[in-house]
Amino acid sequence: SVSRDDAEQVLSHVHAGRSAAAHGQHGRAVMLWLQALQRVPDLQEEIDAEFAIALQAYGEQLCAQDQGPKAAWLLDNITSVLRHTAPLLHACGCVYFALHRPTAAMRAYAAAITQQPSMWPAREALENLKSMACDRWHFRMLNDAQRNAAYAAALASAARGRRVLDIGTGTGILAILAARAGAAAVLGCDISPVMCDIAANCITRNAARNITIANESSSAIAARGDRYDVIVTELVDSGLLGERILPTLREARACLADGGVIIPRRAHVFAAIVECAYVRTRSRLLTDKHGRLHGLALTGAAIVLEEPYTCEPLYATPHTLLTDPARVHVVDLQGGACGPTTTTLTVMRSGVVDCIAMWFTMDLDDTASVSTSPERGTACGWDQGIYFLQSPVAAVAEGQIVALCVTHSDDRLHFDLTAASAPPSSMEADRDGHAAALISEAAKGHSSAAAPTLPAAPATLSAAHATAITGDAADGRAASMPASMIGDTDTGSDPPVPSAVSRGPTRTFAVGELDMARLNDGAFHDAWARAVIQATTAIATSRLGQLDAPPPAILDLADGWSLRPLLYAQKGCATRITHIQPTKPAAEAIFTLARTNNLDIDVLDSLMPLLDGGKDYSLLVADVCDACGLLVPDAIANVALARSALLLDGAAIIPRRVTVRGVLVESDWLLGQSRIDVRNCAGVDVAAINVYGTDTYRELDASLFPHRLLSEPFSLCAIDLARTTVTDDGCVVLEQCLPAIPATSAGRLDAVLLWFDLDLADGVAVSTTGAGHWRQAARMQASTPVVAGAAVALRVVCSALHGLVVEALP
Repeated sequence: SVSRDDAEQVLSHVHAGRSAAAHGQHGRAVMLWLQALQRVPDLQEEIDAEFAIALQAYGEQLCAQDQGPKAAWLLDNITSVLRHTAPLLHACGCVYFALHRPTAAMRAYAAAITQQPSMWPAREALENLKSMACDRWHFRMLNDAQRNAAYAAALASAARGRRVLDIGTGTGILAILAARAGAAAVLGCDISPVMCDIAANCITRNAARNITIANESSSAIAARGDRYDVIVTELVDSGLLGERILPTLREARACLADGGVIIPRRAHVFAAIVECAYVRTRSRLLTDKHGRLHGLALTGAAIVLEEPYTCEPLYATPHTLLTDPARVHVVDLQGGACGPTTTTLTVMRSGVVDCIAMWFTMDLDDTASVSTSPERGTACGWDQGIYFLQSPVAAVAEGQIVALCVTHSDDRLHFDLTAASAPPSSMEADRDGHAAALISEAAKGHSSAAAPTLPAAPATLSAAHATAITGDAADGRAASMPASMIGDTDTGSDPPVPSAVSRGPTRTFAVGELDMARLNDGAFHDAWARAVIQATTAIATSRLGQLDAPPPAILDLADGWSLRPLLYAQKGCATRITHIQPTKPAAEAIFTLARTNNLDIDVLDSLMPLLDGGKDYSLLVADVCDACGLLVPDAIANVALARSALLLDGAAIIPRRVTVRGVLVESDWLLGQSRIDVRNCAGVDVAAINVYGTDTYRELDASLFPHRLLSEPFSLCAIDLARTTVTDDGCVVLEQCLPAIPATSAGRLDAVLLWFDLDLADGVAVSTTGAGHWRQAARMQASTPVVAGAAVALRVVCSALHGLVVEALP
């Protein structure tokens, strides 16, 4: 109980706090409400949500202003006074994250979820934090039993009685192996505070001694003048040098005592020339013989891949080796000079040169080594490096001799391929015809050329299965597309070449692999163009005789690189086209290409400038699903905002309906991406890292990764974009339980594989599985056993801001 005067003062503080928060004075609001809550703790239930919002805003503001100590003091005082409710814990987690205290943030988010499992902002924040704080490749590395055993053997030979420096210690597994081998002292350093926390935890779990963990770089240790007898590291990626092992060890040699050793010693690089349609669509623009893409001139914009190489599991990716693998280079990791090496290779099969596939064997000492060969399959913690070529050798013929020159810099290998001999005359025509056919078909933009024909593994979601799913998603309509409306057709004649206007020098735009694949995806652009033409034709027909009817206008909400708005303009679909593109380089590229092709398009970075202009648009086109396999963040909320503020009555929306599809799967491979099997870890318990395993896996290719289906595909939920409403906090759009998904096979439920079926228009449906640029996602489950014929219950939550949650119910 409080006195009347105190009650009036508390009430005054509450109202004043609300006024301050409404005017963006979050610090004042927090202090006023905190004073009120200290006097009347029971008020927390009434103002809990708004207090948490203000606390988060104020704490993040303090951190942005380099006042971290003040923010930390504020959190300490608040958490010692107030009840730890879910909204308060989520707010504290956000401020801890801004303070660069990820472990504290993770604990706060987890506590909020424990109290309130339906707190979707906290669940998303926790997933994002796990992904950012601990790279998923840690799990693959730690599950590589051969790698761990090889390092254990090398350290057993080198560490006894010596001082050991472990650079990039991660979980501390190598430091613990060194200590077990009898090292006198071990220092494990890592620049990630999260990994240092995990390492300290693992050291405690393993009762390891003589180990110190330092959250600092090896260069800082070298600057102190400390000396070590053994330096061990494993800073190698699938491309060998991408984690900058060479400059790291160059600096670290200042720490090496006389007579000391470095583990590893050297790497032997193996390579082969590869033809791979999957890589082709992701590495360069597949233009036609006139230099057009989907009928659009590209003058003024050079779109190139931003990375010189990528990594793919060669054992699972459809490809053709045009040469036999050969050892082509050696990298001395001890610091010795390594000049260029040139290897002559004989072409075994005619084909198009899409890339150089490489892997390596790394010598740790005289006897222990680690291999990343594709022959190791799923047991290997690395993929193979796929290096893209900007080479004059576009195609090769059987029997031809080619020269592969390999050099390296601090952070990558460099491959240069030249023809050492002309192809045998009998093979040259076959080679050129094969290459021309592949490139020509890809440039047409048909789905058959947009991705390779993938082999159907037993009981997996194969390309053939995906085709059947597409037909089911279209409610019986044929899944195949009519003749393409874009670019070349199958008539044998070329369409007119559009006139291109050169306006200034060519600008170069760098894109990622998935964006390049999306730009090349003719079926994707074709489907959207046909749907837009159908919708605008229907709108125009409905307005016949209406003298005051506004001209058609299209609002296009993009996620990622796309040429869609240029195609709408090229086809004359509307008198006004507004393209919302939040990615600045993509927006600049669209603007450049619009000028090149004499097309009129407005390009903006958000919807905000349009909100004061009234309802002008008769058609909304939106990217709701991203190429990674998930819902685009904020997409549903943005569609709802545009529908209420910018669309005319009766306006159309594309896609009309989004159906979330799924299938139950068992997959050791998926488990190995987010959980550690300590049996693989050379006797070291590193399970402390498992708390950083994420529940969502994106950028999956369902036809490539190993898995086994436990059910038939099913629909989880459907989103009608013309009717979906969004709450003020952007949370739940729909929540439902699927009580009876029948298991068709017995097994272990590891994940629900997810994709989307998009209903664009009458007769136009697209599935995000199968051919094209799309990849899929998976929601990890608890790996519970299921029995054939049993019913599996799932809870599905779709949030406008926070995506999809799919959970198996007990």
